[in-house]
Amino acid sequence: KRLTDSPTVTNDTLRLATDLQVPFDLYLSPSHERSPAIIFTHGFAHEGYRDPRVQAQSRRLARAGFAVMAPDLQQMKHYQLGFWDVDALTGCLAFLQQHPQIDSTRIGVIAPSFGAGPVLIAISRPQVRDQVQFGLIFGGYFDLKRTLVYTLTGAYDAEGQAGLIDPSKNRHNRWKFLRGNAHLLPHSSSREQFLQFVETKRRDPGLDIRPVLPKLDPAEARTLAFMDNENPALFDSLFATIPGAFHAWIDTLSLRHYAADITAPLLIVHSRGDNKVHFSESLTLARNLPNAHPPLIVGLFSHVDLKLEWSSFGVLWNEVLPGLGKLWSLAHRLLGYRD
Repeated sequence: KRLTDSPTVTNDTLRLATDLQVPFDLYLSPSHERSPAIIFTHGFAHEGYRDPRVQAQSRRLARAGFAVMAPDLQQMKHYQLGFWDVDALTGCLAFLQQHPQIDSTRIGVIAPSFGAGPVLIAISRPQVRDQVQFGLIFGGYFDLKRTLVYTLTGAYDAEGQAGLIDPSKNRHNRWKFLRGNAHLLPHSSSREQFLQFVETKRRDPGLDIRPVLPKLDPAEARTLAFMDNENPALFDSLFATIPGAFHAWIDTLSLRHYAADITAPLLIVHSRGDNKVHFSESLTLARNLPNAHPPLIVGLFSHVDLKLEWSSFGVLWNEVLPGLGKLWSLAHRLLGYRD
């Protein structure tokens, strides 16, 4: 901060031809003209582009010489994954291409967590594919169904990694996710009661669902049972009972359909102890992207939030210091796209 100018931050709204409106903050360093640019997205976060983590990182990147566009993704704010946000990001890339203070030959993307899905789908589109020269994906997914297995039950089995973690830490998140995607269920007369129970369940994840099931539409009851289950052995049978719209949505938003068309060089990093998206997802992602760097798997984060452990000299020597070295290398590579 002592060596760099404070960035200027402006707020505006991008209005797309589809009547989609995308509020955004634009961070610019006053000491740079025709800056390289980054679209920095948020993940599932109700504060959207005003999430303090997004603001802090955007300011740091602007101090380092990047122009940073932080869009407010309406679906991600409501714990949804969908193509409105993909369209919004496609429009953001087109906007940066025309901005007089942006070097259109040096545009990249940074996406954390589930926000990686819309970003990667957007940069696979032919109309903007060649406009993206670099990217950083942090804690992203590849296979959405496999990620749901892990998030709901704690089980993982991919890329030579297999095991089971305690799924209890994600109990409140699953109900936020269901509340945000309830539109995939067929309309019913019990919808309001269903949504009220889901909200109550979010506040009290241990609440028994059995008393409410007979009062709900069958599709709602089956979906509730599916989301409440933490037994990996029951996942597939319960998954088969939920509405087909959920199946189609999970398949369509999985990145195997788009990976081959993503030509930008991508840096990928993932937390080894991530309890929301298992790090094997990043291994699969890197293996399927044409120009991805080998992924960095580090133990310094809780999902996407820095969490350093100083409990012993062994942890410091074997985990923290090597992890910080990897992050230094990652930062050096990212800054290389600035120059």
